[in-house]
Amino acid sequence: TASVDVVNPDTQVAQLSGFAYAPAPVVTSVTPPVGDVAGSTLVTLTGTGFVAGAIVDIGAVSCTGVVLQSWTSLTCTTGANFPGDFDVTVTNTDTQFGLLSNGFTYRVPPTVTDALPGGGVIAGGTSVTLTGTGFLAGAVVRFDGLTSPSVTVNSATSITATSPAHPAATVDVVVVNTDGLQGTLTNGYSFGTPPTVSSIS
Repeated sequence: TASVDVVNPDTQVAQLSGFAYAPAPVVTSVTPPVGDVAGSTLVTLTGTGFVAGAIVDIGAVSCTGVVLQSWTSLTCTTGANFPGDFDVTVTNTDTQFGLLSNGFTYRVPPTVTDALPGGGVIAGGTSVTLTGTGFLAGAVVRFDGLTSPSVTVNSATSITATSPAHPAATVDVVVVNTDGLQGTLTNGYSFGTPPTVSSIS
């Protein structure tokens, strides 16, 4: 901060203190850099020069719940937007702003519509074909939180995964893409105990 002096020709001086010099904010990264087109992704922005009351915009859509963590970090929740890459802008209360070009990407998350077969033994090892949309190479498949030991992404609409061992239950099947977006088939797979034959008469 600095004082403002007005000096008349007769050398008399009037002084007011409190004028503030501040650097413009700088945005260096956004984590995660990818989110759902529906919004509601909690993101952390890092950089410098952030102040309380700053506004965050991703493209033309403002984030909600902006919380200043420090001079170099703030968090907020994304709004809904179209798929694509968008600039991320932080505007401080003094109207100075910083921009990270193409700093955030909106994508449509994958969907899982079917699992065949819809069940297998509790020991695991069943080959299950998942159908849906938006599958990416390197996707992970989870059965009730347990990661499939073998996953093959056949195409954007088909995945073959091996079921893990799991106690008898009907569980959700989740496909998690490499960008962190995921799709869920609720109660999509049932683990069961196979029948046993003890005698023949």
